[in-house]
Amino acid sequence: MNAIIEDGNNAIVVVTPNAVIKAVNHITCEFLGYKKEELIGSPFSLILEEGKPYLENVFNELMKQGSIFHRETGYLSKNGKKIPVLLSGTAVYGQDRKIQEALFAALNVAGINRIEEELRIALDQRDRNIKELGYLMYFSCLINDEMQEDSLIKRMSWAIKEHFEPDVLVIATIDMEKNCLVVPLIDPPIPASEFIREEVLINPSQCDVLRTGKEHFVTDIRYEPSCKCMVHKLKEGGYACVPLMVGGVPIGMMLLIKKQSCYWEEKQMQKLLLVCMGLASSALYRVRLLEYSKHAAITDALTGIYNRRFFDEMLEKQIALAGRNKEPLSIIIADIDNFKKLNDKYGHIMGDRALQYVAKVMKGCIRLSDILARYGGEEFVIIMPATNTMNAMEKAEQIRQRVESIRLEMENGEGYPALTISIGVATFPVHGTESKAFVWAADEALLLAKKRGKNMVMTP
Repeated sequence: MNAIIEDGNNAIVVVTPNAVIKAVNHITCEFLGYKKEELIGSPFSLILEEGKPYLENVFNELMKQGSIFHRETGYLSKNGKKIPVLLSGTAVYGQDRKIQEALFAALNVAGINRIEEELRIALDQRDRNIKELGYLMYFSCLINDEMQEDSLIKRMSWAIKEHFEPDVLVIATIDMEKNCLVVPLIDPPIPASEFIREEVLINPSQCDVLRTGKEHFVTDIRYEPSCKCMVHKLKEGGYACVPLMVGGVPIGMMLLIKKQSCYWEEKQMQKLLLVCMGLASSALYRVRLLEYSKHAAITDALTGIYNRRFFDEMLEKQIALAGRNKEPLSIIIADIDNFKKLNDKYGHIMGDRALQYVAKVMKGCIRLSDILARYGGEEFVIIMPATNTMNAMEKAEQIRQRVESIRLEMENGEGYPALTISIGVATFPVHGTESKAFVWAADEALLLAKKRGKNMVMTP
């Protein structure tokens, strides 16, 4: 909410139903000479020239009607100066359609001498701004309480259709495990394959919007070419295709088609849609995180990284993907040297600590696209998509050196000599085209590193 009101061009104040200031933007503070912490939590009447009685009449009327109003009144600055303002207000609704707060915008009219048309344009623009701010707050409230992805998508579609009224709405998400595009909603409903090319559904990176993370607006299809990934042909109007992004990574996209030409030409309309998509992206990511947390069985309780079961499932999928894209795929299998001796001499607590330290070091060395898992006992494995043998060997050597620098602290303050690991590296399809042969090749390289003195990196 703070981010939304800070984007306003007027002095904006958000007030609770009991007339207490909930939020203000920096323009309000500069306008009145207050700091934010001085205003938030104070009664709204503090800054109104006509005081509490006037506020009660205005606020009661607003909460009953819920409509936009304009009134000439005055604000009081911190030093007692009276500032004439044109005050506009609107009610903000929650998802239950009850008014949960009010939003006021004030325009300083001191010394203003404008013609009526200019004033009308300014008022119309501010009315629109207030409506959009109210809509964004409603949109955020509507989607942020949802806990399941399918219900969230339905709520997103309701809110988007309510404001933008698209003739066609498409919501698609990326299945991160299968690396494919899922289309849970097309309204009006048609088969996804009749709207989006099959190749894009299988490989989302073929969509320019998903690959670049940049939105695409077509204002008039008669003069601008449509995206190559669309099978559906438009005869008139235009569309907006906007990615759902989290941390610079696409997790889906939303497409809105309007038969009205030049609808998406207006920059303010584009900006409003992009803000909505930012809110939707965060909500979708949050819901997915909650869903992932329910699958704790795929993680190792001690180290917090993936377990052997998850590794086996992902390796099959990554091999299939690498084969389809004709890309290399490497795996690294690492084993802590002399781990049994460490356990026997210092106990299992120290052994567990060593496993945790090594997992932390390895996790800090890999990319977001890499998959780190505890393979079993003191062994770790990393799946590295689109990585050849040479690059995998370089990464393995970096990990080996980082692990070698670890110093474990004893409970009595004494240090334990540096840990070391031996590493085997194998690459698809050079060292195997099936998961078993692939892993066996990396295991053989690991055994070779052990035989040759440990604390080294080997490949078949």
